[in-house]
This record gives sequence, structure tokens and C-alpha cells, in this order.
Amino acid sequence: MLKNRIQLSGHFNRAVLDLLRSGGEWSAAEITLRLMVSDPRGIIRELRNKGYRITDTWQKGVHGGRYKRYRLIEPDEVAG
Repeated sequence: MLKNRIQLSGHFNRAVLDLLRSGGEWSAAEITLRLMVSDPRGIIRELRNKGYRITDTWQKGVHGGRYKRYRLIEPDEVAG
């Protein structure tokens, strides 16, 4: 499946995908603050359902909580 041919519904889906494509790992809070998206986890779920490989890792917060950081796995990373 070619990711470039997948149709995304909505501006925010495209914005979250573009942010993930920029590299690095992003928490839901960071995505919300950067893009003014109210439900980044829902958008990530939708992107995954469309075939994008988005991984998550649990992190420990400074005040004892936990949160996830999300990262897009591009096809060329899988092949290498």
C-alpha cells in the first residue's frame, strides 16, 4: 500500500501526519499544544487504521504519571 495515495479526512489529520513525518517522538500533549488539536490520540488511531505505522512508547512523567510518545515508522525504515 502506498501511503501517499491514502486520502486523509480533514486538515488536522494531515497536520498530525506531517508533524510525525518531521521526525522525533511526540506526546499527545505536545501535539495538542503545537497544532491546537483537541484529540490527537483519536487522529493517531485513525491514521493507524489507514495503514500508517505509528509506534508508541510509555514514558514516566516528572510527577509520577505515565504518558505515551508517538513516532511514525516510514516504509524505508522498515526495509533497512
